[in-house]
Amino acid sequence: LVPAENLIGKAEIILFSWNEGASLWNPVSWFSKVRLDRWFNVLD
Repeated sequence: LVPAENLIGKAEIILFSWNEGASLWNPVSWFSKVRLDRWFNVLD
């Protein structure tokens, strides 16, 4: 997680998202842990 004091401005879009348990070193986990409903989600 990023410390709050390091945040500048506000988020405008979520590019991609994974559920807990996805591993960068295990690409197979990407498909089972991806959150498709959050991909390219514009935030209010």
